[in-house]
Amino acid sequence: MKYTILTLFPDLVRPWTEESIVQKAIQKGLIEVDIRDIRAHTEDKHKTVDDTPYGGGAGMVMRVDVVVRAIEAAGPADEVILLTPAAGRLPSLWWKSWPASRTWCWFVVATRALTRAWSTL
Repeated sequence: MKYTILTLFPDLVRPWTEESIVQKAIQKGLIEVDIRDIRAHTEDKHKTVDDTPYGGGAGMVMRVDVVVRAIEAAGPADEVILLTPAAGRLPSLWWKSWPASRTWCWFVVATRALTRAWSTL
């Protein structure tokens, strides 16, 4: 099973793959984890990923064009999963039922606005 993790903070995510059960699964060839920096898909010298907030409320808005380029550059995936703090918990029974032969692309920094925008593409 292959996981591609897209994040603004790859150095914070990488240690997760170098410890404990995840590291053992990688070493045994049971899973493959590819961690990618979303900022690598920006087009300006400042590597801007934030967009102008709208609609009130707290939080930042990520630029959809950057996210789309990052997901497309990750290559084909059977599933793209957008994790957001606004969503509920990801139940273990749900992800344990996923087929091992699939390729997963995890976007680990998402917002409700981004999720709505992605669903319209």
